[in-house]
Amino acid sequence: MLSSSKTSVLSTQRLEALFEEDLFTAALDEMSVNIPFLYELLNKLVGDTGCKRASKAMIYAMILNSRNRRVSALQKCMTVLAVKCHADNKLLSRLNRIHITM
Repeated sequence: MLSSSKTSVLSTQRLEALFEEDLFTAALDEMSVNIPFLYELLNKLVGDTGCKRASKAMIYAMILNSRNRRVSALQKCMTVLAVKCHADNKLLSRLNRIHITM
């Protein structure tokens, strides 16, 4: 995925950055540069309009998070949303297992 000398936009530790930056667009841009094959494959399979872009960014985030737990910016956002919407522990546990939340 990423070489050891590169850091991902999804590895941000600043809480403010999660709400100020467009992480979905930044993740897609990063994927198109670092893994063009996956980017093109997801474009063909999923498409490139509306919420499909967010789906592709989440897939990329899930892959990176499964390889490195520090790359978790989108997972942090999803966890905040799930807790804010009163998700129970069972749902949070399931989402955590598949690298959607923390």
